[in-house]
Amino acid sequence: FAGTKDEIGFIGVHIDINQYGGDLVKSIFNTLRGLAEKDPVLVTQSLKANYETMQSMNTRRRQMWEASAYKNYNDFRIFIMGTKQNDDIFGEDGICYEGVGEDGSLLPDDAPDSASRRAVYRGQTGAQDDIIPTEDIFLNIHRYYPENKLTEYLLDLRQYRPRVIQEFFADLHEGAKDIVSRLGDNVEALIFLLGSVEQVYLFRNGHWQFIIRYIMGNTKYDTATGGTPITQWVLNQIEAVLKYIQDMVVRIEKLEWNSASNAR
Repeated sequence: FAGTKDEIGFIGVHIDINQYGGDLVKSIFNTLRGLAEKDPVLVTQSLKANYETMQSMNTRRRQMWEASAYKNYNDFRIFIMGTKQNDDIFGEDGICYEGVGEDGSLLPDDAPDSASRRAVYRGQTGAQDDIIPTEDIFLNIHRYYPENKLTEYLLDLRQYRPRVIQEFFADLHEGAKDIVSRLGDNVEALIFLLGSVEQVYLFRNGHWQFIIRYIMGNTKYDTATGGTPITQWVLNQIEAVLKYIQDMVVRIEKLEWNSASNAR
């Protein structure tokens, strides 16, 4: 849009992070296969791979500070603002898509302007990337989402993904259901799973630091590109992850205590 070095760096870091997407999906499929085949070695190795892949993604994420100067973010941020829940900028009726009918079909050239479709859509947002939602579902972090408007926004954004991704999420919901209880007393596997959950926390916390510096440091406008309240959005999911980590630590400590007691 703006064509600046900072915009190119911003886009490049996101692409760079996603180079590990194949390894992430492979680790998930192998974990689920190991659970189905009752192969604890494969499960543990695959969860370790998942954890290490998330570590690599977080390492690349931190390059944003060098790749794109925060003070120049507004130069191109405006181009990814959505119309939904951004009434102060676009008005309640959104944008008129001239020559496009209500059903999305092209109108004839002589069609009146009133026939054109008016619509509102959310803008580009990091929540539309597939990495963290995939991990949320696989690790069962989604079970800790609070029931509030912010979570509704999160789930609404999933409708903006390609149909194949939406179907993948639905299949993963079923395949990874109750993954913690299915790991049983495999403490090593649970520790790697906890490590991945912590990496999700670090990813989200890093995103929050970007918001503070890149967005809140440049503007007083408190609505995110996706139409969500910018000061609450990421914190909603961070709190869910921290609660999950707390419960996982307690679970692992109990298993280790029981194992030590039985060994006496």
